[in-house]
Amino acid sequence: MNFLFVLPDEFYPSYMWGFMRSGIAYVAASLKKHGYNVHGLNLSYVDDTHEAIKSSLKANEIDCVCIGALSAEYNYVEYICKIAKEVNPKIITIGGGG
Repeated sequence: MNFLFVLPDEFYPSYMWGFMRSGIAYVAASLKKHGYNVHGLNLSYVDDTHEAIKSSLKANEIDCVCIGALSAEYNYVEYICKIAKEVNPKIITIGGGG
């Protein structure tokens, strides 16, 4: 099974860009330890969010999208899930975070 962990585009000050949320790292590491394929996509570093998500889903044959976000980022989570379902209507989507 192939997992894609997506970090929504950050809307924090520039000095905080690149901040890795530890929950995503813990879950991804556990999945890798148990033999799953894990991929990551940080949307803070892409120009075309829609295309980056679609390309990553297709290129890695993703079965499950995991999105870590806070409640203020709900619109990003909804947007990412919508794109994932366009690519594969049967894809599993998991949201986590604060």
